[in-house]
Order: sequence, then C-alpha cells, then structure tokens
Amino acid sequence: MIFSQNKVKYAFILGQVPALARAEIMAILEHASLDFEELFYNEQVLVLAMRKAEIDWLQARLGGTIKIASLKFQASSIKQEIIEKLIQQQPPAKNKRFQFGFSAYGRVNMKELKQIGLNLKRVLRLKKVRSRFVVSKESALSSVIVHKEKLIDQGADVVVINSGKEYYLGYTVSAQKFQEYSERDYGRPQRDDQSGMLPPKLAKMMINLGRAGFDQTILDPFCGSGTVIQEALLLGYKKIIGSDIAAKAVSDTINNLEWLKVKLQQDIAGVKIFQQDVKSLSAKIQPQSVDVIVTEPYLGPARAIPSSQDAKYLPVRPAGQKISTSKSQVSNPEIDVIDELSKLYLKAFAQFHQVLKKEGKAVIILPIINNQTVDIINDVKCLGFVSLPLSDCPRKSIVYARPGQRVRREIFVFKKI
Repeated sequence: MIFSQNKVKYAFILGQVPALARAEIMAILEHASLDFEELFYNEQVLVLAMRKAEIDWLQARLGGTIKIASLKFQASSIKQEIIEKLIQQQPPAKNKRFQFGFSAYGRVNMKELKQIGLNLKRVLRLKKVRSRFVVSKESALSSVIVHKEKLIDQGADVVVINSGKEYYLGYTVSAQKFQEYSERDYGRPQRDDQSGMLPPKLAKMMINLGRAGFDQTILDPFCGSGTVIQEALLLGYKKIIGSDIAAKAVSDTINNLEWLKVKLQQDIAGVKIFQQDVKSLSAKIQPQSVDVIVTEPYLGPARAIPSSQDAKYLPVRPAGQKISTSKSQVSNPEIDVIDELSKLYLKAFAQFHQVLKKEGKAVIILPIINNQTVDIINDVKCLGFVSLPLSDCPRKSIVYARPGQRVRREIFVFKKI
C-alpha cells in the first residue's frame, strides 16, 4: 500500500535511551505546534504520521535521534519489487556509483534482505548502473556508515521496519552528524574527566525538554565546562547564564566559549558566566528572571566507592528516611553521599524557585548510585514545584545510562507553580 500524499510517515531511529529520544521528539513537535500521530514505537524506532516537515532542521535540532527515514510503503511482507520502487525514487547521480544498503528494525529476515540486495545489483547492472551493496555486521546501518558511504546524496539506505503487524518501508533522508558531536565533545580545549562530562547530545535533549522559546533565558547553575551553554548557543538561544561554585569550571566554560566563537563563528555576546554558589544563586540573579534551568549538578565523588574520608564529610540520610544525627546509622558511604547530595539539591531548588519565572521549568539530572535513588521529589514539591511526567514510571523520570556505569543519570522536569 502506498501512503496518501496529505500525510507523510516518518521513522525516527532512536538512540541509546529510546524513551528519552521519544520524549524529546514529542517536546519539539508539540512546542512547534506540529500535528502528528504516533503509529508505532519500540526500543529502536518511532513511526509518526505528520505533515511534511523540514527534516534537516528537525534532525539538527534533536539530540537523541540517530536517523530519520521517509516511509513510502506498507506491506504484509518484504518484496523485491517494492524495494526496487524505493531505489527508483533515489536515482543514481550522473557518473557516480550508486551505493545502497539496508537498515532493518524489528524481526526481519536478514538473509532474505541480503538476497534482495544481490538481486538488485544484477538489476542495476542490466540497466548499466554501477552499484555497490553496502553491508554491516549489524542489522541496521549506523549514521557513520550512512554519511561515509554517502547513502543519502548518492545512494539509498533502505529502511525496513517490522511493527509486528506489517512492514513499513522507506529510505533514510537524514542522519546525525557524528563528527560534529565528537568535535564539540573532544575537540574543545577544556575537559574535566575527573568531575564527569555531560555528553553534548544529552545536554541538547535536556534543553529541548525545557521547551524554551528562543527569546527566553536559560540558566545552568552547575555549568562545569559549559556543555549546556554550548549546546544552547548552537540551537539558537541568545540569553544564557552559566554559573558554578568552582573557579576552574568558570574558567573552563569561558575558554570553551571562546573556542566556540572562533571555531563555529558563534555570537557569545549574550552569554553571562560567573562564579557563584548555587545555595546563594539569588544574590547574583534577579528574582523571576529565568525561564528555564537546564543542569547537571554535582553527582557525588568520582571514585567508584567513596572512601571513609568522603563518608566522614557526608553524614546524611538514606532515601525515604528522616535525617538522623546518630553516628551509628552512618554506615553506608553510598547512602551518606546520596543524603548529602539531597541537602545540596534541596537548597538549590529553593534558589531555583526564587529566580525562575512563574511556570518556569527546571530540567535536572539526579544521580542513581548503585541503584540508590535521590528521594527528594516530595520535598521539591513542597518548595513550590510540580513534576512534569517524562514517563509512566512512578517517579515520572527517565534514566540515562551506559552499561556498567556505577552512577546513572535520572532526568526530571519540574515546573514552578
């Protein structure tokens, strides 16, 4: 079945944390007032029906979407003639070798696809078209392969999605520019691996979850090396504030912004960076002057297991319990760390409430340390915030983590009331 012309179906190929990538897509489309209908979602892909969109803009805006495909057909099975029609919609460039490959999502017979690919090479040869069948060890071609093999401009990355009921077929029309992210992460002059680094993609996703208008003010009160500020600038925001208690963090942020100004010709005139303890943030920032806070605060000691010396300075409460001054209850260094962090975060939220405008948002990361969560949600609500749901889980949050990480990131969106 060929899709109708008034609505276009797109497949968003999701990144490392699918739930977060999906939440980001929804936030951007809703904020842009773009009508859409969700047709299918799993841990690899989100299929939407919507009016034709500016895909290059959308791809550049999103941090969690690896590729976007335009879906052209819907079928009960994979047929060579359908894929031939898809290939015909991507005519070979003159005097260029036509390169094509397959990206399969869901339960797809890869042997069948490989045979179709070999058959297509023969068909193209009969038409006197030089071609190359691009294959990968994985069932789907990465954005790296798509760019390096020029499959968008000089070929086709044929996308096959099994929804469990039917197949969606189309081709990739945009892919994440991996080199740009790598340069912004590893190419900038100042990095602090000891304190932990917020990935640029995650910073971008968090900014998008905040849904700030481009004329609004964004604040990062734990600016570190300036990743949130960097990504906000590149998205087009002009009114940005960054602060940190550490002089080194402020210096690193300023150096990285100067690099961004020269390297990517970014206007940083509207950015304000200064040293300030988050516990006295309102002493430096006017009340009700900030629209959205996007931040990754201090997440605890960098060591895999906090030392007894760390624990001595972090005498706090386990999640869900009242604070106890009894030394006998201070026995688990990880719980001690979490309780001390809880105190810091609640003092920060008290300041957030002062500097945020009414209905302003705070997009924040809280740590999960060896499966111990930071249990401050009710306390934050008592300070004058409501938690906006990112997921259906009881905490309304989404966890961002890589395999084997001791400290995972739990992402929340709070709104001032």
